[in-house]
Amino acid sequence: MKPIPCFLLFITAVTCLFGCGSNNNSDAGGQVVSFVDKGGVVPYPTTTAIVIGPNTIKKTESQSGKAFGEWTKQISFADYTSIRKVIADNNIAENGDVTLAPGQQSCVGWSGMTISIEDGNNAHHFDISGLVCDNQWPEGVRNLVSLRDSLVAKYFCSNPVPVSGQAFVAPRYIVSFKSGVDAVAETNRLSTVYGFYPSHVFTVFSGFAADLSPAVLEPLRCEPNIQSIEFDMLAVPAVN
Repeated sequence: MKPIPCFLLFITAVTCLFGCGSNNNSDAGGQVVSFVDKGGVVPYPTTTAIVIGPNTIKKTESQSGKAFGEWTKQISFADYTSIRKVIADNNIAENGDVTLAPGQQSCVGWSGMTISIEDGNNAHHFDISGLVCDNQWPEGVRNLVSLRDSLVAKYFCSNPVPVSGQAFVAPRYIVSFKSGVDAVAETNRLSTVYGFYPSHVFTVFSGFAADLSPAVLEPLRCEPNIQSIEFDMLAVPAVN
């Protein structure tokens, strides 16, 4: 029997390191890393969760536990392994929770983050208090979060328009255009491209109201002519 070439042994070892036996339709069998940003200090903070596994990257946005946006994309194996490399190189899973020493200045406008690293039956949860500025995070965490941000920008939207207000009646939204945009023409264009039906078109402040599914809301937040998106508070059902 011929000996197996060394480079094939190396490839097999690397593949098994990141999950032998995993299939293309599931993230089972590999390390899954999740990041939960708990929202800023605003009246209705939005919680954003990013979950990265061997095959997919998933983004979920919610208010008070109610999801209003949820999108999943296929992730390349190279991008997935880049996350694992940062974790391994910096021994991030060995760090504990982060706390501030007495007298240190707190950060403003941030409610904290949880990083969970799960591998089979093992799980490590890394809680970062909202009182801790990022330059006080343990070594490697800043790099890990920066890599997460770059992957989110690659697979989703690099600078999405935030959704403001309170998610009473999602998926109904009011979308405002930037100054100078023709509301009628741009609403017609967007509704044709993304396949939604506007319930109202506003010419006074240039915008429209519509029920938008998550699949439509995500690309709309990347459209350059959109200034803001908010939940339609006027559509809240009357309380008897």
